[in-house]
Amino acid sequence: MAAMMRNIGFIILAFTLAPMGVLHAGGLTVTPKKASVELGKTAQFTITATNPSGGSLTWSVAGIHGGNSTVGTISSTGLYSAPASLPRQNPVKISAKSGGKSASVPVRLLTHGPAITSVSPNPLPVGKVTITIKGSGFLKKAVVLDTSQGRQVTLTTVSVSPETIVAKGYQGPSASASFCVLNPGSVVSNSLTVPIAFTLKVVQGSGSGAYAAGSVVRITANAAAAGQQFSKWTGAAVADPTKASTTLTMPAADTTVTANYAPLPATHKLTVVNGAGSGAYPAGSVVRVTANAPAAGQQFSKWTGAVVADPTKASTTLTMPAADTTVTANYSTLTSTLQLTGATLPNATQLKPYTAPALTATGGTPPYTWSVTSSADTLPEGMTIGASTGVISSTAVGGQGGYYFQVQVVDAANHTATAGFVINVAGDSTYGGCNIFPPNSIFHHRVDLLPVDTSPAAPIYSAYQSSHLRVFFGNDAGPPNGIPFIRVPWNQPSVNVTFNQYPSESDPGPYPIPPNAPIEGTADSTGDRHVLVLQMAGNGQPCKLYETWETIANGNGTWTAANGAYWDLGSNDLRPLTWTSGDAAGLPIMPLTVNYDEVSNGTINHPIRFTVNHMLANFVWPARHSAGTGTCTESNGSTLYNSLISQATPPASCTMTGPAGEIYRLKANIDISVCSNSPQATAILKAMKEYGIIIADNGMTGGLIGTPDARWDNSDLACLTNFTLSQFEPVNVSSLQIKSDSGQTPSTSSGNAAQPGLPH
Repeated sequence: MAAMMRNIGFIILAFTLAPMGVLHAGGLTVTPKKASVELGKTAQFTITATNPSGGSLTWSVAGIHGGNSTVGTISSTGLYSAPASLPRQNPVKISAKSGGKSASVPVRLLTHGPAITSVSPNPLPVGKVTITIKGSGFLKKAVVLDTSQGRQVTLTTVSVSPETIVAKGYQGPSASASFCVLNPGSVVSNSLTVPIAFTLKVVQGSGSGAYAAGSVVRITANAAAAGQQFSKWTGAAVADPTKASTTLTMPAADTTVTANYAPLPATHKLTVVNGAGSGAYPAGSVVRVTANAPAAGQQFSKWTGAVVADPTKASTTLTMPAADTTVTANYSTLTSTLQLTGATLPNATQLKPYTAPALTATGGTPPYTWSVTSSADTLPEGMTIGASTGVISSTAVGGQGGYYFQVQVVDAANHTATAGFVINVAGDSTYGGCNIFPPNSIFHHRVDLLPVDTSPAAPIYSAYQSSHLRVFFGNDAGPPNGIPFIRVPWNQPSVNVTFNQYPSESDPGPYPIPPNAPIEGTADSTGDRHVLVLQMAGNGQPCKLYETWETIANGNGTWTAANGAYWDLGSNDLRPLTWTSGDAAGLPIMPLTVNYDEVSNGTINHPIRFTVNHMLANFVWPARHSAGTGTCTESNGSTLYNSLISQATPPASCTMTGPAGEIYRLKANIDISVCSNSPQATAILKAMKEYGIIIADNGMTGGLIGTPDARWDNSDLACLTNFTLSQFEPVNVSSLQIKSDSGQTPSTSSGNAAQPGLPH
């Protein structure tokens, strides 16, 4: 018997290995006994035999020897290949014959596997739940699998249609649940993950409900009863327990939070004579009191009675004592009116000394005290005003561009007057002998003869293409328009810089930032506040570039910034992969901005930095980082996010376009003669054709970035706004890349030789 079994095993092996083996078959069995096969897919069938007899093995599909393209084909080894489309008969029958014996199995052809598009309810409650799966391709007897808790659970199927499955099960507490559908024949759908909802109970307030873990829920206490006030939240942790309306981050558990109340404190009466602010207030309350407008020929002089924060100001504050209180506004007769008249101040030049004629005041009672208020922009960096002289001066002006500021004069009787002034600063944007990166840098390479980038990631996003160019630099008075930079000597003292947002992606300090360093938008700005410092070579060290973002002067010579970046300008090294810089693209800022000196010299030998509302959340060489939206998918199905995309082997598809670091050139056939009477705009347009523009950051779509400078002609630059982003095309620079972490190219392009002392 054992010998017979060995012989049968040999026969089975023979049919597996030999295309047309001889089978001594008394009875045949085809396995598997039934199957489901997707269109265009394959399935393997095998034969076993008992009571062997002589005969040759043949296969057929739907009675057709070997099958055909309509019903599918089968090889001599039993490998079935399903057709590309469904035949009229379905299922089809696969048969095997040998020695007058035959066996067959049915094969159901499936158009495609199942696919899930939605799961409801979403989020899922904890406990017994009925789940509805929406999608396509569901077959009778399909089941729903729950794989959310480290094991696979089959739910109880209630009903199945081609597009809907209803199933029942039990959902335990967890952060999320994942579901897929298994069709008969082991065809499994995609997996869809939904969050789990937990119950939030808000006692004495609103916000109760079912929420997914991690959801931020707004909770609000009920209005306090008479004589009561809200005191705090207890129970779960909330963003601010002392606020009646706050938020709670939902944990992965049922949660209760309670609003608590306390009696209102006792109040005391405040009487404001000749002013506003009277009322009843608890002890310790800070109350604003404001004097009435003075009568003709009168002026406010001081407050008397209760103690106030500043008795000489018509509007001030009072800390309420634990007793009824009276405060009185007093007035005096005007003797003469203090006046400060605005005047035209001389222009300044960056890095040069400056002294303006002393400001003058009339009326009032001398002596006068001078200051710059905080109600307008600051003085140009490096300038001060003499408190007793009214003289504005500087040993070395740091700023660039136009500055509007307000000066206040105060006389001996505490009368005040203000006036606005403008100082225009001509920038010094030469580089002091520094070459800004080697001549073979990608930042100096012409792109007018390179191929168009056809990657699906490359085009400027379609919704942005109709946008006109915007000029974010120029000669504007208050605040300066553009991103300034300052040149310092090789021995400029370095100071400490604290990085408070991206320290792990910052080059450590100290940085040679001088006290008069210009801040983008001035120190009063709430914007990007870039600080750019070019340090000249000397004592064996190379030219260096230091750039910071969201920069604040601490007042003691040190600085605070969101992050910081450093470049050796004699090297082609790029920043570490995925590291940001002052720009979201991880690129240097100063070498890619437009400045007046290079425009006037006709030496714009670099791409020009520009912004879009949202860049793609991936980047191309030479960028190192991105902070955008959307993703790209490679041909193998993997998703790319904040990843380096190759222009040589681009992704298969992208949900957004315009990656950080992509260079776009003004198309060769675009006529720029409309700006023939605008020499500054013409020089920039010519550079856009030869060197292009490069996506550097998120911002206003089409925003071109340059330095502020009193020498710009805003009417000339306005000609650039005649052009739209649709007139630019992406450039494939992959042929220039030698290494992904270096900006070096095989050679300099025509006309690219770096000129010491001039912008490159």
